[in-house]
Amino acid sequence: MLRVPIQKNPLVLTLFVRGFSGVFPASSPLLEGISKKRRRKSLREVQDILEKAILIKVLSYVNGNQKDAANFLGIKYTTLNEKIKKYNIKFSKSPIEFNYRGGE
Repeated sequence: MLRVPIQKNPLVLTLFVRGFSGVFPASSPLLEGISKKRRRKSLREVQDILEKAILIKVLSYVNGNQKDAANFLGIKYTTLNEKIKKYNIKFSKSPIEFNYRGGE
């Protein structure tokens, strides 16, 4: 298991972010706010969407092990639990899929 927090290892961070290449394609609902016909998303809304996606991706990577996920992200275990509750993330020991649906 990775022992260096992700933000302190630029190579791992780069490779991890590249793993998101298919998460937000150009047709993603996340980007619909750019359209003049729809309400734009605030920076906070976009940050929340991305944070939730990252948490789900990391939890999937560590097979739901919250201690490993917290270490990987360089945050406290309790902080991770607060974020899991905030975003109502449900998971098991199997891979988790991230599907963004507007309005959630």
